[in-house]
Amino acid sequence: MASAAATREDFVAGNLPAICVKSGVETQRFTSVRITSAPGWTWILILFGILPFLIVRYLVAKSAAGRVPVTEAVGRRVRTIEWALIAAVLVGIVLILIGFVGGSYLAIGGLVVAVVALVILEGARGTWWISGRVSGNDVWLHGVHANFAHALGAQYHDRPDEAPGPPR
Repeated sequence: MASAAATREDFVAGNLPAICVKSGVETQRFTSVRITSAPGWTWILILFGILPFLIVRYLVAKSAAGRVPVTEAVGRRVRTIEWALIAAVLVGIVLILIGFVGGSYLAIGGLVVAVVALVILEGARGTWWISGRVSGNDVWLHGVHANFAHALGAQYHDRPDEAPGPPR
């Protein structure tokens, strides 16, 4: 998979090539996404607990909501994976509650299921969907198909003063 950059203005407006970001085929269908990135140093805060980590990460994160082109099949696949992971988190929570009430080891199993599903849902999203980074006035999209990356680069070829800069 490749990476590609768009200006924040083009990303927000959905002014991107009509090529699916994951499959690389032409499409007229767009979907809304939010790209959020936080500085790498925030990970050290996990040593002080999940709450300080989440609060600081929320406060220093940069995000941009935009529209990217996807085929119907890719959109369906992404929704299916997201709903399956959300269901796994809910099953984990139910197992935790049953384990606490019944005094069994189901609580530990439920915790494992919920944590693994959350890690996949949030931490490993780039393996089955796109991820990205907001850098100044640019939005970098990672895990995109090479056809989309090439078309996006060509979009800025004729207007170099508007082209996104190198990643910062």
